[in-house]
Formats: sequence, C-alpha cells, structure tokens
Amino acid sequence: MRVYLNTDGVWNRFGYDISDKYLWEIIKKVNSIKELSGFHFHFSTNNFKILNYQLLLSKIKEFLDEFGIKIEFLDIGGGLPAANEFVYDSETYQKLPSLISELFPELKIISEAGRNIVADAVNLEAKVISLKKTGENKFQVNIDTNIMHFQCFFEKKFWVEYKPKSKNNKQPTEIEICGNSCMQIDKISDSIMIEQNPEVGDKVIIHNIGAYSHSQAADFITKIPKVKIYE
Repeated sequence: MRVYLNTDGVWNRFGYDISDKYLWEIIKKVNSIKELSGFHFHFSTNNFKILNYQLLLSKIKEFLDEFGIKIEFLDIGGGLPAANEFVYDSETYQKLPSLISELFPELKIISEAGRNIVADAVNLEAKVISLKKTGENKFQVNIDTNIMHFQCFFEKKFWVEYKPKSKNNKQPTEIEICGNSCMQIDKISDSIMIEQNPEVGDKVIIHNIGAYSHSQAADFITKIPKVKIYE
C-alpha cells in the first residue's frame, strides 16, 4: 500500500495519508482480498530532508504497532540522487540506513538506488561535424548529437571532454559546443579553452549521462546514439 507524508514538498498525488484516521478501515478491506505485505512511499524526488524520512518512518511504525500489523517490506520509491547532483545531501544518506535499521531492524527494504548507481556509468561519444570562426582564436563547433539525446542536459549533471584527433596547430583556443539540431538553445557547452584549433572529426565526450538520460532520449534531427558496452 502506498502512503505519503502530508507536509510541504512531499509528493502526495498517489496513496493514502499515513495520518488518515480511515487508513485502518481501508487496510481491513484490502486484507479481505489479499493480506497486506508492505508499505510503499515516494521520497527523494523534490524531498531530501532527513527529518521527513524520520517523521514518515516513525508514523509508519506507530501505525503498525497500534493495530498489530506485520508487514514484510518497506519500498522507498524515488531514485536516490547521485553524489555529483546539486540536490544530493550527504547527511541524509549517511543517516538514513541507521534510521531504518533502528525502526525496522527485521524488515526487507527496497530502494530505487539505480539513479545513484548508474549516474556516472554512461558517456556519450560525439564528433565535430562542422565549425565556424567567431573571433580571434574563437570557434563554434557543431557535433553529431544534440541536447534531446541526453536528457540530463537540462539538469546540468554532465561534463564535457574535448579530444582532438591530432596535436597540430598548438594554440590556446576558445570554443563553444553546439548540437546538430535547429534549436537556438542547443548549446551543449559555453566557452571552454582547448590547446589547439578545432577540426572536423575531433571527438567530444559528454560524461555522466547515465541516469534518466539515454533512457528518455528522443530521436530528434538524428537518431539516438547507439549503446556500446566497455569493460
């Protein structure tokens, strides 16, 4: 059964308020069909306060104790953010395991940790397909992908590495990197410095696009890049 904490900043579109006085009546109806085996709640997205975790977990324990309910698991929904995300709160994820162990020492805990695990696991390899000079030692380079191919662009979780195909034309050069779409906003990187003039065929590696990114990408102007697995 999905429950939620009725407070600001916590998603409450689905499930039941854990403080709702009618929750026990609802559970009795559920048990008449199939015995309740666990509670699910959705945290992490838009909510990273350890106090909210503590409050909701405490209310769940109080409810279970009051009505003598035995459950098998707690399912904590909402992807745990990666350490490089601006919303990551190290204190929350240092304290959460001990908090859960203290309140529910024998329960199975299910957590959607994939976002945290795979955030750094995927890189997007692109190449320069055209360029134009925009000033003295300044260039705009266009690559063969665009911002719709890695959705984490909009959350700025990635970083860019420029890899020239040759080491010729050594000269400090300022470039900005744009995608291959028709959109004015398709700028992947503002001005960065490289050690030589850019050339068509140079590689651009867009790092850390694993979570909620390639999986949500859309065919836009060109096809979604293919996936290759490296050991």
